[in-house]
Amino acid sequence: MENVKIAGFFKRFFAFIIDFLLVFIVSLFLTTIILKPFGGVLGIIGLEDFQFGEDLVKGAFEILMAGFGAAGVLLLVIVVIFLTGFFYDLLMIASPKQGTLGKMLFSIKVIRIEGDSLSIFESFLRTTLKFITGCVFIFLWLICLFNSKRQTFHDMLAKSIVVNAN
Repeated sequence: MENVKIAGFFKRFFAFIIDFLLVFIVSLFLTTIILKPFGGVLGIIGLEDFQFGEDLVKGAFEILMAGFGAAGVLLLVIVVIFLTGFFYDLLMIASPKQGTLGKMLFSIKVIRIEGDSLSIFESFLRTTLKFITGCVFIFLWLICLFNSKRQTFHDMLAKSIVVNAN
């Protein structure tokens, strides 16, 4: 444990950005696959056959109904992004690589304070806390700027730290 070097804020931040973009792209792909049997996004929101030249009242109703369908599609996209991100983070942190692709790109990994790998349960705890604080109290992620181990709130509760992999 003495030979580890704590990962800096900017490495963690840019790794997070890479991971977010990756999860977003994969989630959009998964959402497209999920919606394909229903006619895709336009089929779900009811506009696959819409033409503005038709009856104006019928067109206005279709646009109104499309708004409800679009809200459902947006909700589906949010749920898919959340679940994809959750399982991606959970499984990658618990893997032998000890980090997500973003973390690997910046040569950082997540370990227990004692220095060994997180178990699947510890990774689940850390990921759950990360998502709760990220959705509700994102400012808790900034705690890492004010402590010597650069731990976020979810790291503190899960007894983990993010270190340079080299």
